[in-house]
Amino acid sequence: HPELSLARLAAKVHRSANYLSELFRIQTGSSVTRYIHTLRLEEARRLLIEKPKLTIAEVAEKCGYPDPGYFTRRFHRYVGCSPLQYRKNRKSS
Repeated sequence: HPELSLARLAAKVHRSANYLSELFRIQTGSSVTRYIHTLRLEEARRLLIEKPKLTIAEVAEKCGYPDPGYFTRRFHRYVGCSPLQYRKNRKSS
């Protein structure tokens, strides 16, 4: 979700970002930032398949990545291929 951030989450639960970050890491073994990226990238995977008319830049924007180049790099690191290649591979399956 584009508005999702550690600062917003901390404000919602009336705690400092540092406190929330440490508590989250203790409970999950992951950082809040990594978890947020995972949520965004999973949403991107869904959109790439379910909304084939969206451009890569539109998918990036909808998932909270205003810079399509940054989105593509994050996606590649997470999935192992570019968003465009992911879409093509899933389409042919």
